[in-house]
Amino acid sequence: MGLKAITADLLSQLGDLEHNTERNFTVSGFPALETTAEGIYFNRKRKFQTVVVKTSTCVYDLIFLSPIKSYAQDLAVFHKFRDKLILK
Repeated sequence: MGLKAITADLLSQLGDLEHNTERNFTVSGFPALETTAEGIYFNRKRKFQTVVVKTSTCVYDLIFLSPIKSYAQDLAVFHKFRDKLILK
């Protein structure tokens, strides 16, 4: 499966999905896809960012899920975690 197909599978659990952005980048030198969107999760509107990374032996998926009001202020912590990952 490609990065987009894996992301679509992850997002299939959310209702009323609205994609905001997608971007390709690298994590630890491996291709990654970042998706930012909004949707319904457990009957509540949430904003989230997913990162799917594919190495030669594994697929990693990271999900940051937040209430819309606090999304922007908490996203920096998620990015700090993502940027410090060392994948092999």
